[in-house]
Amino acid sequence: MSIVCDICERRCHIREGGHGSCGNYINEYGRIREKYLHRYLLVEPTAIETVPVFNYYPGTKFLQITTTGCVFDCSGCVSTVLVKEIDPAGKALVELSPDQVVDRAVENDCAGVVFLMNDPLASFQTFTAVAQAAKEQGLMVGFSSNGYFTEESLAAVIDYLDFVNIGLKGYGDEVYRQCGVHSSKPVYRTLRSLYEQGVHVEVSCIYKLSNKENILAAAREVAAIDRTIPFQVMRFVPYEDAPRGEEPSIRRAEELVREISSFLDYIYLFNSPGTDLQDTYCPKCGQAVVKREYWGPMGALVRSKRLPDEGPMVCPRCGKQIAIKGKFNYCDCDNSDGGYSYTRALEIIEGILVTLGVESHRKVVQLWEETLGGRTLQGLYRDIQETENYLSVVLNYGAKVGEQEKAERMYYYYRKKMQEVTSRLEGVTRRPRVYYCMGKPLYSVKAERFENHIVELAGGISLNRLMTDLTGRPGMKIPAARVNELEPDVIFLSAQYAGAIDDFYLDCREAGVDVPALHQGRVYNQLAHGWEYGSPRWLLGLLHMANCLHPELFAFDMEKEADEFYRLFYGIKYNQQELNHSFSKPSTKWTWRAIDTYRRV
Repeated sequence: MSIVCDICERRCHIREGGHGSCGNYINEYGRIREKYLHRYLLVEPTAIETVPVFNYYPGTKFLQITTTGCVFDCSGCVSTVLVKEIDPAGKALVELSPDQVVDRAVENDCAGVVFLMNDPLASFQTFTAVAQAAKEQGLMVGFSSNGYFTEESLAAVIDYLDFVNIGLKGYGDEVYRQCGVHSSKPVYRTLRSLYEQGVHVEVSCIYKLSNKENILAAAREVAAIDRTIPFQVMRFVPYEDAPRGEEPSIRRAEELVREISSFLDYIYLFNSPGTDLQDTYCPKCGQAVVKREYWGPMGALVRSKRLPDEGPMVCPRCGKQIAIKGKFNYCDCDNSDGGYSYTRALEIIEGILVTLGVESHRKVVQLWEETLGGRTLQGLYRDIQETENYLSVVLNYGAKVGEQEKAERMYYYYRKKMQEVTSRLEGVTRRPRVYYCMGKPLYSVKAERFENHIVELAGGISLNRLMTDLTGRPGMKIPAARVNELEPDVIFLSAQYAGAIDDFYLDCREAGVDVPALHQGRVYNQLAHGWEYGSPRWLLGLLHMANCLHPELFAFDMEKEADEFYRLFYGIKYNQQELNHSFSKPSTKWTWRAIDTYRRV
């Protein structure tokens, strides 16, 4: 006998002992039961901005809870590692009762509990129990979700909710069918119901080059509910198997935000370091009333001072009331990027093992579980910030997964290439002054980042190394005057958020940046993501940098070098058109030869 799961609008018919399409629920004696109840991948404080929610208790600290799985199946998901690849029954997750979760929130001086990174619909009974326990202790509750609730499941949880972010895939059924579900109507129904029941609602939506009109339609649908609902434009970045040609530049994304602002009052732009569009502006006069700092893909920190502790906020210029609810705080928690650093760290581990020729995904999962079980990810971040430590990590991981010979081969290959660069630089006294930025010209990569280390290996003087006061993650916006004082001979743009060089020159002109690198035409993009940080492919970035910094000494054929690297370590031909932003997968076409681990469905 089968029964219908009424947690999400897929409404799977689940036979006795079977499970639904998400793999997280089972029919046990005629009742729907969550298979991995009260098991968490991440439980730690974060800022509310990383939900992301901007207009509700800005800067306030919440306890983030994250499990695994999702009811959608979207191409290019930024959370693929925890949605599809982590074993929900494995050692990487910890088991906590609802009361234990709430106790952690209280112990960490959090204002409440928030479920994010994967969808609460994938762990609905876990989330509902925690929400109830949190409310009993007077804590606030929120989540980030795709919004595919049934009316029954929303009714079961809505009384516990204070704030939510609904991640829209766009407008219309077709975009939702691409994520494995049948319709957009349940999402917009959920959005309206939450708003009408007094829950603070914000909306996010991914902007690709091909879906501008669809985004505008979605924004107008939100405006029809209330034009003060904050709308967040997530600039598309191609992860996993997502097509690279869909990524819009930051300037184009900023233009879309300004277009939407004609009918919605509070618009924000994400995945765009250096933009001013994470600030809150007065919808009447345009005054910036809350300033924020970019803090990773899903992060932002409140930087404004002298904000009201309580009561309504008004524009200091024109007096209009700003639709921000609750008091302001200044969250000091280190994990203010919503935990996305964890998924990137897991990708870095996976990327090293892929380069070592590991064919079994099970080996990757085992190393993930060992690393997460020891909670040593922060140590991993420190270890990969310099090349010597990075190579030691490669040898260590090779030994752990039984691939020591391949790790040693990789180690000596890197040594040979690095020596080729450093030997040619012996005796060179004129080294260019190099400034490394991300996204926009004023967003400076902070001093300890790996990118600055390979600048020095490639024969440059890293100006970023001199700016030890930058405290952001992964960097910080600095004044144009400071960039001008540095007088860089060369500027490198991070491949993670790089745009067209022409856009960069326009940005410099608008920001008032005027330095030798611009006059001499020495502004360079890295050729591909992962060629500067995170991925073992940073070796290729080193060779490219050497070409740019010292063309009188180096003329590496980067197409040839990349093809050699890909054939040697990935067993495939290098294809520029198939690259993506994954730290782990070498191309959009790459797949595991052996998925000998758990299967959700």
